[in-house]
Amino acid sequence: MNEPFDGGITPARLREQAEQLAKQQGQPVPPPLSNEEVMRQLHELQVSQIELEMQNAALAELEQLKSEFESSRDRYAQLYEQAPVSYFSLAREGVITRANEAACGLLRREKSRLLGRRFEQFIAPQAQGGFRRFLDAVFASGARQVLEAQLFEGEADGTGGMVRIEANYDADSATARMLVTDLGDEHARE
Repeated sequence: MNEPFDGGITPARLREQAEQLAKQQGQPVPPPLSNEEVMRQLHELQVSQIELEMQNAALAELEQLKSEFESSRDRYAQLYEQAPVSYFSLAREGVITRANEAACGLLRREKSRLLGRRFEQFIAPQAQGGFRRFLDAVFASGARQVLEAQLFEGEADGTGGMVRIEANYDADSATARMLVTDLGDEHARE
């Protein structure tokens, strides 16, 4: 144990120098310990080391789970954004809180021009009352609801075509999640 280090200093000499530095810094010198006290302290240090190793392992596992969660969330977000069907999320008052790329294409608006606006304004005036009742039913029952409604003239390729809206309530976000399918105009349906 008293083999010299690379610099020619033995562990005993290094210890002696460290103790001298501690004295110079004014650190109190503890009284000598009995073998029993030394063994107890050694045991406590070993237990503390094991606890730290266990905490490190748990932290590494949490980091792994976090990484997997973030990867999964990112895949879901990409799937949602690039889905070929129109998805909307609406707050209770009918305000659009989320829309994917297909939804923007259906209503021919940039996302920034959709978010924060009432979905109802894209529905033809004669169908707006039915849409409000439909949305109220989604929030009241939480069950899946289906509605066919005509879009406002100028929406969906300028024809004011029909859409099929399927919606359910998402309790986690307190929003109605809607899948909107373009049914086209009356002529295209025939």
